[in-house]
Amino acid sequence: MSDGHTQAAPPAREVGTTYHVTVDLRWVLRAKDREIRHMLVDAETGRNLTPEECRDLAIERLRQGFEVLPVCDHHDAKGRCLGHKPGEGGVKP
Repeated sequence: MSDGHTQAAPPAREVGTTYHVTVDLRWVLRAKDREIRHMLVDAETGRNLTPEECRDLAIERLRQGFEVLPVCDHHDAKGRCLGHKPGEGGVKP
């Protein structure tokens, strides 16, 4: 059962495969500031994005056709992680 915050990994999983958890972009737009204040971090600076920046990013990704925030390089058209086998590239830190 989904609570609207996270998206489940694809149903068929292989042992040893990593699947990234992501967040529903429409939830980000509805969320209270306190719920998203520390949700995202700028990878280059380590600075937490403000709630306004999180919402701006959500709008940008929705316009690109995503439903969830893509958090790795191996995702489907909606943004969901397709999985990574051990040693496979594309995993963002």
